[in-house]
Parts: sequence; C-alpha cells; structure tokens
Amino acid sequence: MLEVKHLTVSIRNKNGKIYPIVKNLSYKLQEGQTLAIVGESGCGKTMQAMAIMGLLPPNISVTRGQILFQGKDILKLSKKERREINGKEIALVFQDALTALNPVITILQHLLEVFKARTNLTSDEAENKIKELLQQVELPQNILSSYPHQISGGQRQRVMLALALALNPKLLIADEPTTALDEKTQEQILNLIKKLQKTYKMAVIFITHDLILAKEIADKIFVLYYGTKIEEAASKDLFSNPLHPYTYGLFKSIITRDTPKGIPLFEIYGYIKKGGRFYGCPFKDRCKKSSRVCYKFLPPLEELKPKHFCACFWAKSTQFQRGKNGI
Repeated sequence: MLEVKHLTVSIRNKNGKIYPIVKNLSYKLQEGQTLAIVGESGCGKTMQAMAIMGLLPPNISVTRGQILFQGKDILKLSKKERREINGKEIALVFQDALTALNPVITILQHLLEVFKARTNLTSDEAENKIKELLQQVELPQNILSSYPHQISGGQRQRVMLALALALNPKLLIADEPTTALDEKTQEQILNLIKKLQKTYKMAVIFITHDLILAKEIADKIFVLYYGTKIEEAASKDLFSNPLHPYTYGLFKSIITRDTPKGIPLFEIYGYIKKGGRFYGCPFKDRCKKSSRVCYKFLPPLEELKPKHFCACFWAKSTQFQRGKNGI
C-alpha cells in the first residue's frame, strides 16, 4: 500500500543553510498492517509523516526520494490532487487534539464540515453518518453540542479519530495520539484504534516515543535516531532481542511496576544533538563501544537475523557487551 524510498527531508535555517532532518528513510507498509515508528523527540518521526501528508512547513521540504501510495508517487502530485488523497485515502490524527480542533465551533460543526467539503451527502445523510461515527468511536450523542475545551482529553482524541475516519481512508497515521492521557485512557484509545482498524481494514502508522505502546499495537517496529533508521524488526523480535545499543538502552530505561526500588536506573549517556550534518554513526558519541570505524563510516542497515535489520558495526560483529547501568 505504501512504500517510502530513500526519503530525505531537509530544513533551511535562518542563515539559509540546508541540512537533512530525515535521512535516506525507506520502509514498506502492507494493507491492514500496523507499523510503529519509535524514537526520541526531534528524531524526525513527525516530519516524515508530514511529508506523506504534504503538510511540511515552508522552511522544510523533501529533497530526495519517493513516497509511493498504491504505486503512485504522491510527491509528484499537484496540490489539488494531493487534497483529493488527504482525508479520503490517507488520514492523520494529530498529537495535540486541543490545538488541532477549532475552539470556536462545536463538535457537530467539525464533523459536518468534513462531509460538506468532501462529499455530496445531504445534511440529513451527513448527520446520520455522524451518529454512526460517534458509535464507532464510543462517544455519546450529546457531545455534538460541546466545544473542544468542554470535553476531556480522551474524548477529544476520539473526536479526532472520528474526523480521520469520516471518509473511510485506507491509511491512518496516528502521531502520538495518547500523549498527555492517563494510562487507562491510553489503553482505551489503543484498543479503539485496533478495533477501528479491523472495521475499516486500514493500514496504520503509529508514531510514538513509548515502546510499551508500540509493542501493544504494532506488527512491525522501526527505531529512528537523529533522522536515521537504525533498527527494524517484527514487534516480538525487537522486544525479545534488540540488536542496536540504542534500542537496547531504550528497553532497559523503561520503568514498570516490577522495577525494583533502590537500584540505579539504566542510563543512555549524553544527549541527542540538534541539527547539523554528521559523519559516521549518529549514535557514536553516546555509545561506550564506539570505535574508529564508527566515527569514519555510517553503518549500513543490514539483515543480521531473519527479517531483523540493524545499522551497527558492533551488533554485526556481536562483540559489544551490555552493562548493568549503562551502555
């Protein structure tokens, strides 16, 4: 359904210099499949999604690559052709529903606008469709008269899902849809997305920084670091045997109810750099096992185990050791 090929997204800074923020990204997504994209804030997760939707800011653009949706390169489409795809074929659920929704119109007006702008349904037909949508996203009918600020965060996220599903898209991109929600509400939203995926037979791209959420919803996961894909595998394989030191560090950093008290937490030393070009492995400055080769060359993404890809010289040689409290 979707194939991203060698996608590079670049930003132009105030001095007019251009540098990549998503670098040579490639992946495929099949019909009905769920792909989770995981990484720290600023690693390019949202930017690659905005490139798919054609919603990049003015100072950011695609400088290389293709985005093939059902075999057609959507980067070559006109704005009018892109508009026909957005919503009807590909839908996006934004991270912050409160800022994504219009604060001065009701939930009913939000939903009616979609049908008036993109369909030939009469007002009565549109309202009947809206009632069906509310049932599917498990919202009460009386919410239609409310404004976004008058409903809870979980309800706003369900409204966003209803807006995204209004035109029966084939691909849903969910950009951190559970951010700032409590654990119970997060679980409800995840279960709802999984249920709606089966109902609509959609493919889903789930963007998150939370590995636990990714494990619960995704068939396949890939990890982005500094705009570069460093590991990709089926969800079970990635959790049972992470190969890249960064991925391993993310897993070890997870705090659960079973985490023993009084034991030092696992630490990934240093911090991710912001902007600019780099040489060699993007993780080299934070990895205790980095060597000269890591500073000279960018490790290629290779299939080190069946359908398990990793970009790491140490993982390839299986020589790196994992410490108790750090990498």
